[in-house]
Amino acid sequence: MDHRFELLEDNNTRVGSRIGIGDRPDFVVSEVSGPASALPGDPFTASVTVCNQGTRASSTEVELYLSSDAILSPRTPYSPSGDIFLSFEHTDDLNAGQCQTLSIPVSAWVPMDGAYYLGAAVDPMDNRFELIEDNNIRVDSRIGIGNEPDFVVTELSGPTSALPGDSFTASMTVCNQGTQSGSTEVELYLSSDALITPRTPYSPPGDMPVGIEYTDYLYPGQCQTLSIPVSAWVPRDGAYYLGAAVDPMDNRFELIEDNNTQVGTRIGIGDGPDFVVSAVKGPTSARQGDPITTSVTVCNQGTQSGSTDVELYLSSDALITPRTPYSPPIDQSMGGAATNTLYPGQCQTLSIPVSASAPREGVYYLGAAVDPMDNRFELIEDNNTRVGTRIGIGERADFVVSTVAAPTRLRMSQQFTASVKVCNQGTLDDSTNVELYLSSDTLISPPSPYGPPSDQFLGSVSTNRLNPGQCQTLSLSVQASAPYAGAWYLGAVADPFDDRFEFFEDNNTKASAVISITP
Repeated sequence: MDHRFELLEDNNTRVGSRIGIGDRPDFVVSEVSGPASALPGDPFTASVTVCNQGTRASSTEVELYLSSDAILSPRTPYSPSGDIFLSFEHTDDLNAGQCQTLSIPVSAWVPMDGAYYLGAAVDPMDNRFELIEDNNIRVDSRIGIGNEPDFVVTELSGPTSALPGDSFTASMTVCNQGTQSGSTEVELYLSSDALITPRTPYSPPGDMPVGIEYTDYLYPGQCQTLSIPVSAWVPRDGAYYLGAAVDPMDNRFELIEDNNTQVGTRIGIGDGPDFVVSAVKGPTSARQGDPITTSVTVCNQGTQSGSTDVELYLSSDALITPRTPYSPPIDQSMGGAATNTLYPGQCQTLSIPVSASAPREGVYYLGAAVDPMDNRFELIEDNNTRVGTRIGIGERADFVVSTVAAPTRLRMSQQFTASVKVCNQGTLDDSTNVELYLSSDTLISPPSPYGPPSDQFLGSVSTNRLNPGQCQTLSLSVQASAPYAGAWYLGAVADPFDDRFEFFEDNNTKASAVISITP
């Protein structure tokens, strides 16, 4: 209606996520994976996870493809596939919100050796009416198909700091994820950014080479960890990324040629301290204004001694935004303290008493920042904040299942006693319902307002009224009624229907150790 005069009048709208509205399923592929490599024509097994994010239960067809690029072109009712069709499978009937992981055997027949993307499409022929019809394909992992090695750096680490010119040892793991044996050259670099630019047959390195080594002869699937001596010669003090490149001069034919670099840890090189917060802890809940004690561990991972200021914050998200020399804090300041003088490699744990004063009742992240006003010169200046535990502030209960126990071996339909310990870690006394389920994984899926549970319901029980900090162990006699014999988890859910107003609504489930259910 343009009732307000604004500096910019054409930036007032924003589009968000799409929502499928109606009484239909909506199938998506959430994950596709396969092996790192395969010989031409070899059989392998692909894993595809399909989810129904619609509102109605149904099943669907799934087709697998290999593509030379990251754009998958499956067959449609109107055209053949532009990519290499591998195989298909059908899901079970999936309830709204339910997922299923399919293991699909395929063969690696391709026109030529090289790197291929593995992709999947659900309902490619539009046999199901869905809420959203254009979200049915996904491309994930690449597979090298052919008769060559494929070298990659899987891990790379060094010290947190070094004096200029000092020698240090870098640790690197190189793996051959190809189909043939071979060895390769490895080069180490120091880079001012996270993009490693090694030397190539056509150009000198864009980053500083600091070491070189050769691997042993590696068989397919074999890895080797190398310890490489490095000298910390840099043009100026500051933060540098440790990087590595295998076969930088392209001396080896590989199945995939563009996966040879890896960036590792950052190293502060120079004469200075470097303060980091390694841990921030507080209580799980507190009433508004209550005094609480927080624990903050500060470490000096630099090369020189020093002390620093520490400030605590409450944040509505996991991003801590403290005050700076140029701006006030975005998050709620709680107080602070100062460390002692810390030597290089030394840590100190501070107990800081503060008041749990939040803008409003709710859940907050507890965070800390060292040297927020940049009063200390440090080797690395952008690693000074850390988010810690969450804290509920206000007048609410908060139920958690702390343990679930049952016999580890049961017969199908056998009666047994399950033990569930429920604790109230909130600030207000209350009681809650607890439900038991058998699940094929550790993700317990109780009923929701939108659909039935995807796990096997066994029974329910209620706690007494629990004071803040109080726990109760419940015993419940149930029957091992699993859909089939095999390995199962016994899971418990507190407040399954969200009847209680709690601080944390995502900490109500717990799974037991594996239970073997035999016929």
